[in-house]
This record gives sequence, C-alpha cells and structure tokens, in this order.
Amino acid sequence: MLRTAIFSVITIFLTASCQKKSLDQNYQISKFRNNNIQYKTLKSEKFVYNQIQVPHSITKVNSKIVVTELAGDTLISVINAEDMTFDHKFGKEGQGPGEFYKIWNLYPASEENEFWIYCPETKISTLYDLNEGKITKTYKQTSDDVLAVQFAPTYRNSFVGIKADGSYQFAEFSTMGREIAGFNTWDGYVEKSEDIPKNVIASVHQGKLYSNPSQDKFALACINRDMIEVLDLKDSSILSIRGPENIIPEFTVDYSAGYPMALTDRETDVYCYFDAFLSENYIYGLYSGETSINVNQFHSDIAKIIYKFSYKGKLIASYKLDTSIQNIHIDEKESKIYGVTTDKNPGIAVFSM
Repeated sequence: MLRTAIFSVITIFLTASCQKKSLDQNYQISKFRNNNIQYKTLKSEKFVYNQIQVPHSITKVNSKIVVTELAGDTLISVINAEDMTFDHKFGKEGQGPGEFYKIWNLYPASEENEFWIYCPETKISTLYDLNEGKITKTYKQTSDDVLAVQFAPTYRNSFVGIKADGSYQFAEFSTMGREIAGFNTWDGYVEKSEDIPKNVIASVHQGKLYSNPSQDKFALACINRDMIEVLDLKDSSILSIRGPENIIPEFTVDYSAGYPMALTDRETDVYCYFDAFLSENYIYGLYSGETSINVNQFHSDIAKIIYKFSYKGKLIASYKLDTSIQNIHIDEKESKIYGVTTDKNPGIAVFSM
C-alpha cells in the first residue's frame, strides 16, 4: 500500500516532458518506445572466483578487469581479461591513508593505466595506477556545505557531482569540493515544480553518475524513471533520453521526518536504468523493467536489457541478455560486454555483441 504522510501530503505526477525544457536550445529530448524494437539476444560465459565474494562494480583498464566489493578485508580484485583468470587483490578496507571504505563508483582516467575510485562516506576520490600498483592522487572534499553524493573527475581539473539537495541536476566542484558551477535546474521535471522542494525532485530522479573516457560528458541514469540525462561539459548542453516505457512514477511529499521526503509505492515502483556506460561515441543503458517488490522480496532478475544510443539520442541497438546483471563495462574494440551477475553465486558474465 502507498505509505501515508503524517503531515501535509502533496500527490504529484511526473510529466514526460516540459514545454520549457523542450524549447530550451541547450536541452534536447529524444524519446523512443518499446514498440517494434528489434532485440539481439546475447549469450554469456560466466566466471566465478573464490577470491570475490560479492562483486559490485566493474571496469576495464587496458588488459585487466577491475572488480570491487562493498565489504571485506580487501575490496578490489584484478582479473586478466585475456583468459579471465584471477590476478590479484588490493585495497585494504578502512579509513586510513591508502585504504578504501565503501567503494561506490569507478571512473575512467585520462591515462590508460589509471582509474578513479570514489568513496562517498569518506568523500575521497583516488586516482590509482594499475601498472605501478599505487595511488597517484587523492582528493578529499573539505567544504562543509558539500552535499554531493557522487563525484566524477573532469578534463579541466575539477569534478562533476550529483547533489542530494539544491536547484541544479549537475554541479561542478573544485578539487577541494567548492561548488563553482551548476547545470540544468530541476524546474519543469514535475508539475508545479516551483512548489516542490528540490531535494524531493532530485530523489525521484536519483541514479548513478557516469563519465566517458575523455571526461567531458556525464550521465545520470535514473533508477525510478526511464530517463538518461547526459551533460556535455564543453557547451553545458543536456541530452535527455526517455523510454522505452516513458514511466511516470507516482509519489507523495512527506514532512513527518522534519524535512521533505519523497514517498513512493513499493508494490508498483519499477526499476528502470539500473546502470549505464559511456564510451566516446555511444551511451549504453542497462534496463530493468522489474518492480521493486519483485526484485527485493521475490528475488526476480534485476536487469537483462541493454540499449545503445548515439550522443544525438538515436537508438542504435538493443540487446537481450541470457542472465541478469547489475553493473556493466563495454569494450567496443573487442565487442564485449562485461557484467556483474545477480544470481545466488555471483560472478562476471562476458557477452559478445
């Protein structure tokens, strides 16, 4: 049943688009529908490792696959991509120098042997050189007013973040965490948005932050709405990809905790884009379509569909996977998809496109 707000409750329905947004030259909407989509079925080869108990995030750095775990004595595993054999582990769990705590995001770096690690609890971004086996840079957000929950490095020695509060969808920060720019306000995403707290609108559109290898494009893939918003940092433009169902989640605003919160119906909530990946030329979205209650209570598959888009928002290809995954990395040169499986014995699935 829909949870009831104790104090004032406002029922709001998200609009599929807004005239103000669609008329903005810096904001372009590209829609696609599930009708007549031709899917290519991909079969996987699964690899399970005794050294990796609960894999969470995955990326590829040159010839190595990097896999993280959310908890454990050592949080980062390295796999040889050529034969998928286990190589080594590193990254002691902790909050001391050179340690990692709750790794949530992995981002590409400008150097091919490096990658970025972001820990939201400690607000530390770490640049790691896989060839040298060492940390080369560390940045810690020190500003007291920073409410960013995700941080991705940019090509201009700054970070793009997703904030838990504030008017902007994307924000740019200095290396010390000082906010220096904002991109794309939350105005127009819900009916009467001027009357709705911005943190509520942001929470309904919550998702993970992604970046391309050049670190000039950043995407927010929404988990509760089938929408991917892509920021081009060079011209501050936004591409909004919407579909395949154009889901409009229903929610209420609840003040019972002393601050505004978005409440939704767990029985009807639908997971949309569970993960995404940005290459230099394409956007990939890992799509679910499963209800929240089916995933969390009845342990159904999480996501078995991948959509491929151009940076103009055109749907290029659609894939149906033979196994459920939760996190992806796309190797376009090798035409392979690497994914973290969601079954009882999780491992790494490899698909040939």
